[in-house]
Amino acid sequence: MGTHAFADMMYRLYQCFGLFEKHDERREVRGNSCFSFHQNFFNQGYNDIIRIIDSNEVFSLEERREVFYKYEQLYNALMHIPVFSHLDNRQITKRYLQVALPPIVALDVYNSLPPDDEMHFYYHIHRFLISTHCPHKSDDKRKLYVSVKNYLREYIRSFDFPYKDHLAPLFNFISDIKAGSGQWEETIKEIIKNCRSEYDESYIPKKNITSHSQNLDKIERAYLSLNVLLAFERKTSAVTAISMHYRYTVNNGINYKSSYGILCRYLYSRGYDEQLLHYTPLL
Repeated sequence: MGTHAFADMMYRLYQCFGLFEKHDERREVRGNSCFSFHQNFFNQGYNDIIRIIDSNEVFSLEERREVFYKYEQLYNALMHIPVFSHLDNRQITKRYLQVALPPIVALDVYNSLPPDDEMHFYYHIHRFLISTHCPHKSDDKRKLYVSVKNYLREYIRSFDFPYKDHLAPLFNFISDIKAGSGQWEETIKEIIKNCRSEYDESYIPKKNITSHSQNLDKIERAYLSLNVLLAFERKTSAVTAISMHYRYTVNNGINYKSSYGILCRYLYSRGYDEQLLHYTPLL
């Protein structure tokens, strides 16, 4: 029968976060049809994802795992709605996800990001989603990978480095960002490590070396976060819609009596409320 549909989606998410390393045998587990096998995999896999998206523990591990459970219940309820269409199941699932994912992701960024934590995974995703670079309307034809390039270049130039020649390999790697293929996290880290080592070998004051090293840490965090966002875009084509939902939420907050607010209450209130599930705007 193949992988359970929700499990398959979560494997894709795991892949977007770069949690499968090169030659990792676990890449093949998606073909395993045993339900308990996938359950065991995600028992650890959810924890891996949670450590990235909520490193400050805004929500406890148990609360986060409960949110993942609610995602699955929402997905299952969505998939059980009868649909009469000439599209095949895979195409219908893709359409559902393009509608369901944007408000869910927007809410998670909004609820998980501590104020002004520049090293948080969501910080630059937040900044990018509300920036002039990010497309946020359906008729905006800008390519997301080009927007990410422009954001990263502008961000790097905002730092007061005494010279920028050592950043040439980094700018070249940013220029190599493509629509159809991703970049390895380890390669990004290695390039920034090389930029850092050039400062360590220079003759500028030590306090400046420390300051510039911290700036390179921030640049690395920005690059890695947006690299995941690009991987997510390749799988879903949903980032423009996420930006639209997120901008609205940042500007207006959440009205918990609205349909969008009910989705937020369903996902983030303590305990599982099946009544709230059926009142969410996605069903």
